[in-house]
Order: sequence, then structure tokens, then C-alpha cells
Amino acid sequence: MGSMPTALQNARERHQDALERLQPGSIVIAGTTYRGGGLHLSAVEHYPKADGSGWAKRQTISITIRKSRLATAPQKRAKFISSGHDWTVDTVGGQTPDALAWIIKGERFPES
Repeated sequence: MGSMPTALQNARERHQDALERLQPGSIVIAGTTYRGGGLHLSAVEHYPKADGSGWAKRQTISITIRKSRLATAPQKRAKFISSGHDWTVDTVGGQTPDALAWIIKGERFPES
């Protein structure tokens, strides 16, 4: 049983390596670029505005960044740049001590 944490950690490393190789991406936070993987951009969603005056647009992004590259998770509502657009952090996963990477999910609201 003693090798279980090591085996699990090795599996997480291999998974993150694959994400970075197959779905590379990067984000810029406060002028510093962080390379990561698992970059996913959603399609632009259209939804009715709350005041009923038409439609609004929303797009989401998700990327994993190793904690060895980005020591502290970005705060909710922090700004970052990726794929040529400005984004706002919506949620950050990977809060457990044994997590290898932060899972940063952001959103932007393109002009209608």
C-alpha cells in the first residue's frame, strides 16, 4: 500500500504531460506567461438579457497550469489573457494539497 501515493502521483504527472502535449495553451496573468495544457475554448453562447432587451454573448475557457509553474491560484474575478482575448477567472479547481495543477476556468462577454 505504501506505493499507492507514488503510483497515483505518477499517473497524475502522465495525465498532465499528455494534456500539455496534446492540448497546449498558455495564459498571461499580471504580465507573466504560464504554459499549461488542456486548453478548451467553448463556443460563444447566446442567452437573453435579464432586462429583455435582446441577446448577450458569453464564452468560457478552461486550462490546467501546474502548481510548480504557478504557485498560488489566481483569485476569483482576476483578469488574464489567453487566445488573444481578455478573460475573468470564474472558478479555480485543484485546491487539494495533492493536486498537481490548478484548473482555471474563465469567462468573457464578447460585444453583441
